[in-house]
Amino acid sequence: MEAVAQILFAYAVNDSQQSNSFNTSLLPYYHKTMKAVLYREAYDIMKLGRQPAKTTQHNCPRISRQVEDFTPVGKHCIRRLQEQVKLRLPAPSASQCLSVLLDPATKQFAQNLLDEGELYLDTHELLKAKHRTAYKAFYAPAEEDTAGKTPEEDNEEMKVELATPVEMTDGNTEYDDDILGLTCQLVADVGVETEDVDLNKDADEVFDKWMIHTVQFYKYVFDDKSHPLPESGQCSFRELVSKFDTMKYFRETGTKDWPTITILARIHFSKMDNSSFQERVFSTAENVQSKTQNRMAFEHLEMRTLISHNKDLIRNNII
Repeated sequence: MEAVAQILFAYAVNDSQQSNSFNTSLLPYYHKTMKAVLYREAYDIMKLGRQPAKTTQHNCPRISRQVEDFTPVGKHCIRRLQEQVKLRLPAPSASQCLSVLLDPATKQFAQNLLDEGELYLDTHELLKAKHRTAYKAFYAPAEEDTAGKTPEEDNEEMKVELATPVEMTDGNTEYDDDILGLTCQLVADVGVETEDVDLNKDADEVFDKWMIHTVQFYKYVFDDKSHPLPESGQCSFRELVSKFDTMKYFRETGTKDWPTITILARIHFSKMDNSSFQERVFSTAENVQSKTQNRMAFEHLEMRTLISHNKDLIRNNII
């Protein structure tokens, strides 16, 4: 059991520590990772026996062991864990996978991440329908406030306002070639029907362009100095999602180039809660107060912890 759990633990801790929190676009990825781990043919088992005093779970010697060589109890544990995952962690639904197609980092891997049955097609069609709704709300003409007037009263008032001649003044030189100095507004027949704009067609065109759009990922990384992304070449999935800042992309580019996609991203993205930041603060406090300093006053411990944890900000004159 430990051999299975330590693989999942390594994935989760490594990812959350690198970027503090992840969007739900990684939910199918973690689900597939768990299934891949649970159905492996071999695991690295901790080597039991007398070990050096400094041996921990991380540096403990391990040996590879085939599942077919497990004891009956070990095989029973694997089967039980597989059934528990099926029961408690079912495959994500199409509504849970919308963020996969909205996140530029996961969108190009979507067909591999959503390969269970018709999940990809269902997610694609659901997001397409939601984009139509967002597109209509964003681009539909706004309705004017009639201040409680009936449509007949408002229509009559509009006709009067538009048909009233306006005498030209000295300051109005738009039609100064008119010798009489009079002008009127030309009013189209209110009964003429204007051509309807097919918003659904326009929305689908924007959505299809988004689905094939490729982002220059190296421009939107969390830290372009310490953890940059190459401008071209091969890049693994884990490296991309751990370095690419999805929210930075939508803030700087998405709101201008893809406003309706950005609206959907704001709706369907949500952060996975984790306490990695607080855990790092506890680790800093542990380093500040060693075993030989266990009588340090709490106020002194608090000040030293804050200084130590924010030393980079202090050195860069940010605080």
